[in-house]
Amino acid sequence: MLREVDYLKDNAKTVAENEAPTNTPMYFFVSNDQKAIAIGWKKALSDYLSRITIGKYMQLATGHYVYHDKAEIISEETKAFLLSL
Repeated sequence: MLREVDYLKDNAKTVAENEAPTNTPMYFFVSNDQKAIAIGWKKALSDYLSRITIGKYMQLATGHYVYHDKAEIISEETKAFLLSL
């Protein structure tokens, strides 16, 4: 996890230089705790998803480890999302 910080600037540059994969369905699961850590994240995510053909997100009442803390609901939601495609 800490090594990710070493690549943050390079990864951000790569993302900025490429277009969003607009035809790839995306479902994001995010912590409601992010608003305190990353100001503007919700608008940034909404702006990103506005360019995606099939995209949505679910805000969950949990901390940083969303996929660990909310595995059951994420599993159920992911199955329903995939079946809706």
